[in-house]
Amino acid sequence: MKFEQHCILDPNILASIIVHMRTYFLISLLFLASCSPSTLSEWRVEGVSVVKDLVEELKTIDSLTALENKKSSIKKKYSKLLNIMIEADNYDEDESTLRPESFYSNALREQYIRLYEIEGARELLFEIQKESLHKLDLHTRSKKS
Repeated sequence: MKFEQHCILDPNILASIIVHMRTYFLISLLFLASCSPSTLSEWRVEGVSVVKDLVEELKTIDSLTALENKKSSIKKKYSKLLNIMIEADNYDEDESTLRPESFYSNALREQYIRLYEIEGARELLFEIQKESLHKLDLHTRSKKS
């Protein structure tokens, strides 16, 4: 019995596989790009979703230690919300058609009021928001110039 190697791929087959993989990759990339919001209203929906998540997370905090433990997660949500705000700011749609989601705005305000009563929480919340606020300030200044 002869030992034959059947593992070697024909170069033409290998080239065909690579072409199909590239095509699949490009199609996947286009699909993912098309999933991002394309209108100001869609960006608003994205923002409301992040605020809802933020409110739910803040509701679980009852001490400074709990806030410190959630610091990283809250910071990521602020960063995500900031990115949504910046992307939405690039649209020239009529802003008068957009009204803030008062329920979630009020819910977020209520959570801040509640957390501010915890000693040291106000300072920690400011520290958590500081990076996002700085980026927002830079974006605002760049839009003015």
